[in-house]
This record gives sequence, C-alpha cells and structure tokens, in this order.
Amino acid sequence: MNTTKSRTGSRKLCLMTTILEVWIAFGSCVELNGAIRFEVTPEYSGAVERVLLPEFSDFVRHLGLPIELPLARKSIERFACNNRVGDVGGVLYLTNGSYLAYEDGHVDLYETTNSYFTLQNPDEIPRFYGAVRLSRSEAIRVARDTIQRLGHSLESVFAELEPEVQGPTRSNADRGKMIPHYLVTWTSPEGASRSARIEIDGENGEVTRIYFSNRNLNRPPPKVGVPEPTSSTDSRLNENLPPINPEYIRNLRPLSLNAANKFLRKTGLGAGDLTTNSVARFDHVLEPTGVDTLITLTNGLTFVYKFDRITRYKAPGAFSTANRPYLIADFKGPWNVTDEEAVKRARSSESSKSP
Repeated sequence: MNTTKSRTGSRKLCLMTTILEVWIAFGSCVELNGAIRFEVTPEYSGAVERVLLPEFSDFVRHLGLPIELPLARKSIERFACNNRVGDVGGVLYLTNGSYLAYEDGHVDLYETTNSYFTLQNPDEIPRFYGAVRLSRSEAIRVARDTIQRLGHSLESVFAELEPEVQGPTRSNADRGKMIPHYLVTWTSPEGASRSARIEIDGENGEVTRIYFSNRNLNRPPPKVGVPEPTSSTDSRLNENLPPINPEYIRNLRPLSLNAANKFLRKTGLGAGDLTTNSVARFDHVLEPTGVDTLITLTNGLTFVYKFDRITRYKAPGAFSTANRPYLIADFKGPWNVTDEEAVKRARSSESSKSP
C-alpha cells in the first residue's frame, strides 16, 4: 500500500493512508455544505432556549464554575437563537459577562470577561497584569483536564498531541509587567482548523475561554417542541440567480460522469467505467460562475465537476481535510512513500486534469 507522512511543527505523525485526495488547481471548488437559514420567531427561540438550558447547565457543572445551578432567568442576560436549518443552537449570555455557545449538538464555546487573547480594547490591558504561578506544562495539564472534565476524550480533539502554547506575555509598556495568560491550542493534524483552544490565567488557574471545532464532538441536535420556521433562504446561493433549468441538469449529468471516467483513466485511480448504476446521487448548486455538480458514488468516492472538468476528487478514507469524525490512531502506520515520491504523484495527478 502506498502511504504518506505528515508533519505538524517539530513532531512527526505516521499516517497509513493511500493518497486519496487530489485537488486540481483550476477554478474554485464548492463544498456544497453551506448553511440554509430561516427567520427566527420568538416562539421558536424560547423553545430552543428551554431545551438548551440543561445542556448549558451541565457544561457549567462539569467546569465547577461559581454560577448557581440550574441556570435560571436571574443569571441570564439574553439568548440569541441559531437560525441554521437542521441545527438547534444559540448563544447564552450571562449576567456576569460570560457567554456560552451551542452548535452541532454540543457546547463549542465558553468565554469570560477575563479572556486576554480576545481583548479588543488595549486600554484594558493593565487589568490583566499579574504574577506567573503556573508553568507551561502545568497550563497544558489544566487544559487537558478541562477537556476531560467536559466528558471529551483527549483523542477526540487531538489533545494527545503536543499543543502550541502562547504566553505568558510581557507588556511593552508599564515597565514590562507580565500578563500571565496561556493560550493552549491543538490544531487538526492536517492543519485545516484549530480543534481545541483553551485560555488559562497563569496566576490563579482560571479557565477564561474554551473553544472547540472538531467533528468528533458533533452530536444529533436535541428535539424542540416547536416546529422550525419554514421561511428560509439558502446562504450558499446568490438570491439574484435564476433557478436551475431541469433540462440543463439532465444534460449535464452524463457530461459530468464522462469527465469523471476520463479523470480516473488519466490518473490511474480507476478503470473509468462508471455508469449511472455507480452513482448514489448527484447534487447541483448554482453559482454566479455556473453550476457545480457533486457526484457521489455508491462506494463513497466523490467528484466535483465544474468548467467542463473534474476540479476535485476525494475518497471516503481521505485524511486531508477530513469531512467526517476521525481519530489519529485510525491513520497511524509505517512510512512507505518518500516526500519526493508523494510530490511526483501529486504532480502526475495535476498534469492529468481533463480539458
């Protein structure tokens, strides 16, 4: 099996994975996952808030925050309901200035007024001065402990890896006084996103900000007793564009499938004998530059067809820009392909793009 290797900072991560994803440097690719949004009604917002209050309360309880539980109206300043179709969520603002955000089935953000790394007003910097009482390793330990107290495994947010750590910071003014805040960050191994970021006050050990962005944490949304508002707009599309002509789509599909077959033959990634029986579904999005066609095969392979060619190919087991939950352990293995061989393979795929 051909394998690739990945490096994140100074550490090396062995990944046993075939070169499964090919990006063609021509035009733009659509992810076809933009949000469809609706206008929130007071009735729906109130129902979502009631459903999410226990979720927010659990988060506060696990962290041991000095907030009366369960969360009640006297502790809440306001609630801003999410308006994304199919995802129950929103932001809960507390009277102490902190807020929590819920999305994709879990609390993904918690921030207090003591967060230095999100500070917008430089005049407030002096209130963050203090003594550094936690070492770098102790701050990392606090961050990892916080993740586990919230019920997440370290592996689910890649926190078993060595993190990036910012701080403490010495002020350029006020005689170089110390700002004892640490920002501990775990980035997804392919470098596409920050999986977990936790800010810690290095003087008193307070966790002042938590942010998660990892599909491993996603869960089904809770049930809301009030129907989702039906009036919606698709934020993926330019509302001034005309609707897609059905006859045009019918003619477009065989062209896109033919381009996928040519792509497979030229890259050596397949026999190029796809038929409509090989296709699980076609998806189409109308863009200002034309129609993007996503072909999903029954075996999980996907292609994006645009500008009369395939602009993206992806296999279901692709590690890079993984669009699904995954753990690093699933990809660990020996290195059987050198950097030079990987570059050669990528260049071969690039030169094979179909006109």
